[in-house]
Parts: sequence; C-alpha cells; structure tokens
Amino acid sequence: MTKRSFWSLLLVSTAVELLVFYRPQAPVQGAATALFTDLALQTALLLGLPVTWIKLVARTRVTDAGLSLPPARQWLPWLLPFAAVVLPLALAATRIPSIHASYPRLEQAREQHWLLAPSTLAFAGYGLAWEFFFRGFMMMGLKARLGHWAVVLQAFPCAVMHLGKPELEVLASFPSAIVLGAIAYRAGSVVPAWLLHMAIALVINLGCVFWPL
Repeated sequence: MTKRSFWSLLLVSTAVELLVFYRPQAPVQGAATALFTDLALQTALLLGLPVTWIKLVARTRVTDAGLSLPPARQWLPWLLPFAAVVLPLALAATRIPSIHASYPRLEQAREQHWLLAPSTLAFAGYGLAWEFFFRGFMMMGLKARLGHWAVVLQAFPCAVMHLGKPELEVLASFPSAIVLGAIAYRAGSVVPAWLLHMAIALVINLGCVFWPL
C-alpha cells in the first residue's frame, strides 16, 4: 500500500464512521419500519464508500478485503472454542437489567415472537456490512502496512461506535473487537467473525425474550 492510499483509506474510514454515527433518524412511523429503514441506511453507508474506494483507488477485489468464505476446515476448529466461551457469557449477560431492557432492538418482538425472524435477517445483513467495514475494508486494508497492529487500530473506532449503548456493552466493545479482528485476520475473511458476532446477538435476543428476569 502506498502512503497516499494509506491516508486515503483512513480518510474514507473516518468519513464513513462519522456518517453512520451522525446519521439522520428515519422520518417514518412505526418502530419496525424505523428500525429496518435505519439498518438499511447503515448498511448502505458501511458498504458504499468502502467498495467504491476498493474499486477506484485500490483497484482490487472485495474478496481481498475479506468478503470471502475460506474452507471451513481452515477456521472452524479454532472458532468453536471461542464460541464455547463467549456464547455462555452472552447468555449470562441477559441477566443484567440494562442489557435485558435494551434487547431485542425491535421491542415488539417481545410479544410478537415471529418478528424475531425478519429482524434477525435484517441484522444479519447489517452485521455483515459492519464486519466488512471494520474487519475487512479497514483492517485488511491496513494489514499490509501495519501488520498485526491493524487488529488493534480497527478496534478503537469500532468501540467508539458503541457509545450510547448499555455500559457493559461499551466496556466489552474494545476487547470484543480485538477478538473478532484476530479471528478475521487469521482466516483472511470476515465471515467467521460475522458468524460469531451474529451468534452472540442471537443468543442475547433469545435470552432477553424467552428468559424473563
């Protein structure tokens, strides 16, 4: 990566983060519609500028930024131990009142359980865009110049994006970003990290819905 490309990547990353952080709230009625509209907007922002940069500036493929699926035998054996530790912790976190009150994001799903299906699919798409931006575009892009330090660098802006969420989630965001970054770095793909991230989110949502305090 040239020095010019390095700084332009940081500029694009900063611009995307600011756009997502200060995005306008969707001017629509109904919590479900507002949530899905907001997720679509964030997904477009997290993908739009980065993919444009990859195509026009880096002149590479999105697969080089981690949007690929390596053979499971290359990542599943060491991803499963992470899941075995993290998923029970995620379930235990649903016993914390601030977490239990905040999830699922679609409040109606507490009473209308069928809404968990479309909201989970919407968050899966958004989650893939999130992982692509932080662990793909940003981390994989900086990998050639910074090596393993790219894992640490991407964790800082990722943690900032959690401000305003429950305190435990904010505190856990930096180490979680390091773990997910390390998984993506080793796999050369964001997909394993995305699968673990979505599994954590699903466990928390199900725990908050079906395991009352």
